[in-house]
Amino acid sequence: MSGDRAFRDVGPEEYRWHTELQGDALKIVELLWIDGQFDNGWQIGIGLLRARPLAGGNPAITIKLMSPAGTVSEVNHTFRPDEFHDDGGLSARWGTDNAVVGHRDENGRLAGYSLRLNVEGLRISLDAETVCAGVKFVDRSPGYTVHEPGSGLAVGWWPLVPRATCTGTIDQAGSPITVNGLVYLERQVSSFPLGGKVGERTAQSIWTWGHVFAGDYTIGWTDSGASEDFGFRHFTPFVMWKGHDPFFWTFAFASYVERFAINPENGLAYPAIVTLKAAMPEVDMFVRLENGRFSEHCVFNNMPGSLYSRQVCNAQVQFRRWGRTHRIAGHGVFEWGSAAGNFPFAQETQHGR
Repeated sequence: MSGDRAFRDVGPEEYRWHTELQGDALKIVELLWIDGQFDNGWQIGIGLLRARPLAGGNPAITIKLMSPAGTVSEVNHTFRPDEFHDDGGLSARWGTDNAVVGHRDENGRLAGYSLRLNVEGLRISLDAETVCAGVKFVDRSPGYTVHEPGSGLAVGWWPLVPRATCTGTIDQAGSPITVNGLVYLERQVSSFPLGGKVGERTAQSIWTWGHVFAGDYTIGWTDSGASEDFGFRHFTPFVMWKGHDPFFWTFAFASYVERFAINPENGLAYPAIVTLKAAMPEVDMFVRLENGRFSEHCVFNNMPGSLYSRQVCNAQVQFRRWGRTHRIAGHGVFEWGSAAGNFPFAQETQHGR
């Protein structure tokens, strides 16, 4: 049973790891995702996974480190099931050298978190202090978007700490870099299949997702469309914070790819320009995402005919409120993905291509 759509604060049921979910072990996914935008031009994406389908359902850590010049270094490591340790709440360990620790305030809310990683020679130490607290999108806990208690199937997505200030070091091959900047933290969990191909039952067949830091404003969104078995229903939350506080929130949101292009390095299509349109009473929001640099561009989960791109981008934010127009420049990260078969790729025929 799923709750009614609503915007509510996250709490202990969203912070914790959801080890009770059942289903096909090769389709369950649960992770914390961290994006860091640092003042010296470095950018990092970190996935801390309790279960990863591409790793045979085992725990894993993936890190994508982008230099100021746009060069991406990626490391991945898979752990045995007994090497994942749930330490309660947000906190967990992978093996002996990798841990995330959540810090609560006197009201039990996440005041910040610490991260210590040593993965394939890449050492990371980050300490984050919460600026604005997270959100869930239903009026129940845990805040699953869809939940079928009888089958043990559920899917949920929550920005846990959409903006935190951060200090730390990144040590690649014995060359440490001191970093300061902003970080974003979310949880994703699903025992429903994700991705796949047309004709399969999937909770996420086509989607956009992302977040933006623009001055004192923070934006997070997704437009996630399910497969035909779920009626092609879209889940479309859009939230904007100003400083510590929510400023704008709505499900009246859509994301558009204004222009596709072809990546000459792999021949895959990708969204070159994306716009976001959202509205609530007396406020209209428009965001343009452009000048993206790939941190990843590939077929999704090794499924031929699927598409996935993740880009670090510039953002132009404009909103009109009470007759006044506000414009703010920022930067962010966005994804665009599609299950196999949603787009008709050219095929060989007797007449050629």
